[in-house]
Amino acid sequence: MKELRETTSLPYIKKSFRYTLYLLTTVCFLIDNDTVAAREAIILGTFLEENTGVVASHAISGDGSRVVFESSSDITGNNADGNPELFLWKMEGGFSQLTDTMGTTHFWQIDIDQNGSTVAVVADADITSSGATLTELYRWVEGGGWTRLTNTAGTFPFVFLGAIGINANGNRIMFSSMDDYVGANPKNETQVFLWELGGNITQITKASPCRTFGGNFGLDINDSGNKLLFSSRCKFGNWNPDLNSDIFIWDEATGIAPLTNEPEEVRASGSMSSDGTIAAFASSTDLVNGGMGSEHHLFRWAAGKGFEQLSVESVERFRPSISADGSRIAFTAKNGQGTSDNPEGAPELFLWKLGLGIVTLTDSEQTETSFGNQIPDLTDDGTRLSMVALRAFDAPHDHRSGYFVIDIMGLGVLSPIWLLLLSN
Repeated sequence: MKELRETTSLPYIKKSFRYTLYLLTTVCFLIDNDTVAAREAIILGTFLEENTGVVASHAISGDGSRVVFESSSDITGNNADGNPELFLWKMEGGFSQLTDTMGTTHFWQIDIDQNGSTVAVVADADITSSGATLTELYRWVEGGGWTRLTNTAGTFPFVFLGAIGINANGNRIMFSSMDDYVGANPKNETQVFLWELGGNITQITKASPCRTFGGNFGLDINDSGNKLLFSSRCKFGNWNPDLNSDIFIWDEATGIAPLTNEPEEVRASGSMSSDGTIAAFASSTDLVNGGMGSEHHLFRWAAGKGFEQLSVESVERFRPSISADGSRIAFTAKNGQGTSDNPEGAPELFLWKLGLGIVTLTDSEQTETSFGNQIPDLTDDGTRLSMVALRAFDAPHDHRSGYFVIDIMGLGVLSPIWLLLLSN
């Protein structure tokens, strides 16, 4: 239930575009080549203009009932100015608009809790009309509205870097910032912080020195909020003296420990299981044998067991999404992962399932390799995900694009899944 995260520099590059509301589309999943079961793909938005980029801001709740996303369309009749705003889609209740801002707005990071009743967002808009002029961290609670959680004093263009993450019940939020909230970051290096219900902010990382334009970048938070995954270009005691990027885990009970200790840069995005004992990474560093590669691959880390490589071919650098028990990982690749699927080489979604390996989830047949299906966000049980589709979802000449929710069959072998458009 975590949104796209990029770990080594800025979270991601955003390009502006316009949305419109679309309809409910039914698709079929072909399972084991002989069992057909109806499933729904809910289209949350589509482009009005082609050849535009995507604002990849979306997150699905752990139970799969809600999706929070950014759109500049007038979905509910309350966004006539076309400003980018946050919307909430409910499986049983349709759409609601969560923000109403003025001017150019960027919702840099979004996350949502287990039941979809609490949203965390980093935005450069004054969501609460509290006089904010810089990028701030905000929290929305159903029935209670928005609260501004930070009072940023920095003058940097991107004060908040890395990812944010909210725990299952919404009372802890991880974020990364260059500001000095508690008097422990005088050099304004990027550090990982933890906000707790009641307003307390704790600086988790205090490492120094850090590489120029480096620092600590949050990757994920576990369900209880007592474990954080982050990457660092800083020195922690005897760890990481070369200031290359490595992956660390913070445990409230035991402190900070390294997951990697590579002489090369570990350029990886990642997510962790609900108890924080399993994590998935898209990494250009070989986390099993060491060494920097030219391509990213999918890796899985388990406490007490270390890393294993899961991908057969290269994967995209977008953050993979892991289920609560660590048995399923959704990711993006521009190949067939050892199969004849995806000969066009467009971004498509794949699912790794413990004991079964990798299966194909989407096949847009998109011939333009910059477009396709990408950026999955799994539910806790790994049977539903939200995603971004660029110009095509399930038909080779269908140029609709936007956010989708897809049901994944949870039983049997997921042989290549063919998505068949039945109505539009």
